[in-house]
Amino acid sequence: MRHLLTSAIVGLVGLGFTGLPTAALAEEALVTVGKPAGLVFEPTSFELAGKRAFQQLLVTAKYASGEVRDLTTVASFTSSNPKVVKVQNGKALPAGDGTAVLTATVGGQKATVKVTVKNTAVAHPVSFQNEMLAALSKGGCNAGACHGSPSGKAGFRL
Repeated sequence: MRHLLTSAIVGLVGLGFTGLPTAALAEEALVTVGKPAGLVFEPTSFELAGKRAFQQLLVTAKYASGEVRDLTTVASFTSSNPKVVKVQNGKALPAGDGTAVLTATVGGQKATVKVTVKNTAVAHPVSFQNEMLAALSKGGCNAGACHGSPSGKAGFRL
């Protein structure tokens, strides 16, 4: 099973480099939208504090049959004030201080959320303890066999 899955992934990745139109690849990833009875846009409201903040958005469609589908990847997002908040790949990103309303549109339905953005002008330096150690831990670099050993590794010791 693992071999088949790997072959399928390699085959799909290979298609992207063969010169085939990208539409041929996109057809395999199509999401069926249908006619939703309504949309739920989550979170219902949120705050972004600082220029490096972000919020993953979720757009869920509810259908008359009771079915629920995640349509985040096919939703169209607009901001009432792009100078305050913008959306890229389903994530809300701060652009400047203020408030705005994000609107998600899909399948003829719309849903909105209120966003407050603050402290975008405040410097937010990288924290070794909160940000770098997490990356080192994820890669196993803080273990005793690597940079976490008493003498460190390659001149770098934690």
